[in-house]
Amino acid sequence: MQLFLKRLRACECGNALLVSAATLPLLIGSSALAYDTVQLALWTQQLQQAAVAGAAAGARALAAGEPVEPAVERTIARAARLRIVLPPRVERRRDTIRVVLVSHEQLLFLGALLDAPPAAMAEATARIPTAS
Repeated sequence: MQLFLKRLRACECGNALLVSAATLPLLIGSSALAYDTVQLALWTQQLQQAAVAGAAAGARALAAGEPVEPAVERTIARAARLRIVLPPRVERRRDTIRVVLVSHEQLLFLGALLDAPPAAMAEATARIPTAS
């Protein structure tokens, strides 16, 4: 085995083979990390869109004098493409609705290294315009 490695090291094409073999795990690892980063960013964007839709629906319900929480939950159930692990937190003030969503999704490559899936959180606030 050592004789084979010595001959490989002495040959120019063998050097290229050794360098390629040594850098291949780094290339695969960085590609996996990039894939998981993009996936997490996409999930966060989808969660943010669901939070914005829920806050807007809550503000419309508040303006119409209807119950806010059912309107928010219905809209989020339609808009969310992710599994939302906690019920939506709806904070209601006089003329403002704030919605907070949390989701945990398993990442493809980093899921093997992490104990728990990372949390993605999104919040949105909608306000009813007041007549001046």
